[in-house]
Amino acid sequence: GCAAATATVGGGARRKKKDRRSLVVVAGGSDGSETLRSAESYDPAARAWTALPPMSVGRQCPAAAAFVGDDRVYVAGGYDDGGGGGGGGGSRRWLNSVESYDAS
Repeated sequence: GCAAATATVGGGARRKKKDRRSLVVVAGGSDGSETLRSAESYDPAARAWTALPPMSVGRQCPAAAAFVGDDRVYVAGGYDDGGGGGGGGGSRRWLNSVESYDAS
């Protein structure tokens, strides 16, 4: 599985409501043959997906979070498949690292 988090971004230090927008960031997962490093953001107002830079490692089942007042989304933990493909053929290697994305 992948991780998803919503972030409210924009509006500057005072967070002017008219300048804010909500984004959904989705990261990691599996395509059935490999663990994914990809991450994308979705802007519901624009109905558009945007590719984000790939994560440093592929992650299945990570956690994702965004904090109020912070334009960043954090993707943490999960596991990679140990090189055996996303179908679970390899041994799982649990990850203890965090990726962060500037969602603005």
